[in-house]
Amino acid sequence: MVQFVPGGISSRTVFKDERGQAILFRLAPGEELLEHTAAHPAAVHILEGSGTFEMEGKIHPAAAGALFYLPARLPHAVRAGPGGKGLVFLLTMFFLPK
Repeated sequence: MVQFVPGGISSRTVFKDERGQAILFRLAPGEELLEHTAAHPAAVHILEGSGTFEMEGKIHPAAAGALFYLPARLPHAVRAGPGGKGLVFLLTMFFLPK
């Protein structure tokens, strides 16, 4: 598991090859990844905690078990709730053949 950084964001790559990459993230309570895009399609699986996941300006609840699919270049943001353990999620990026 990724170590908790008080007031911070932690990540660790757990898998990477020519087909994709999986990164485990832990956001401390109240932390966020501001809106951004990715060059590859991806899936985000919420493993622990709660917060919100924003896609194309729509805010969705993010709690353990939730799964989000992101096409390439889709604007998105992630926020951990203000209390509890923060938010832990697995980001899986899919590297498509060129």
